[in-house]
Amino acid sequence: PPEVAKIKIKIKIKIKINGNGNGNGNSNSRRMGTPRITVYYWPFS
Repeated sequence: PPEVAKIKIKIKIKIKINGNGNGNGNSNSRRMGTPRITVYYWPFS
């Protein structure tokens, strides 16, 4: 179903945003309020 595809796309976008945040600095990503995204990012990688 198209809904599942949308969820997968959202997950990929979140991973990319989190990856950029970690590359710039963990403190920066924490200020943006992305600790949850970080948690989801690690298991996927």
